[in-house]
Amino acid sequence: MKVSNINYFYNQKFEDYLKMPGTSFSATKNELITPTESMKLGTRVHNYLNEPHEYDWADAEKVIPIATALRATIGDAFSHLKKEVGFTSNFTHNGMTLDYKGRADMLYVGKVVIDIKVLAGSIDSAIERFGYDRQISGYCLATGANFGLIISWNKMSKKVEKKMILPSDAFWKYQCAHRGFPTDGGLAK
Repeated sequence: MKVSNINYFYNQKFEDYLKMPGTSFSATKNELITPTESMKLGTRVHNYLNEPHEYDWADAEKVIPIATALRATIGDAFSHLKKEVGFTSNFTHNGMTLDYKGRADMLYVGKVVIDIKVLAGSIDSAIERFGYDRQISGYCLATGANFGLIISWNKMSKKVEKKMILPSDAFWKYQCAHRGFPTDGGLAK
């Protein structure tokens, strides 16, 4: 699969990211999701870490310990990572092109993508259920990152879990075929 036309968007509000053209991982699921209390907690942890100006200070007694544990796991690298980076690119496979978009929690361009999650259970179960490996693969492919890391808070065990994701283009090749548009009217050679 060929990746081209990469653009980065720093300091972009989430609402502006949502308005950008392109197919995100969330869009491939064709689901309308109403945020649960658990998802709201995850958003608050995320805001506390990456966008403190967006944090509403609700559930601080839960948010701060979780965010502190996640931040400690990232360590000194935290200050070197760009936060909330939006990006667009074109994924091309077999004569079909998909306009792609994503937004990484943390990014070191060309090296690593980090995604923060607050999960009801284990990271492995969440990857299997929600396909987070496909999400991170898209981020890696679009940014040239060698690998992705999911760093999660397991609410059941009350521990941080980490999972390295090596990018795979199989899911995104499929998306090119099913959601893409013909590239130059012919098949790739």
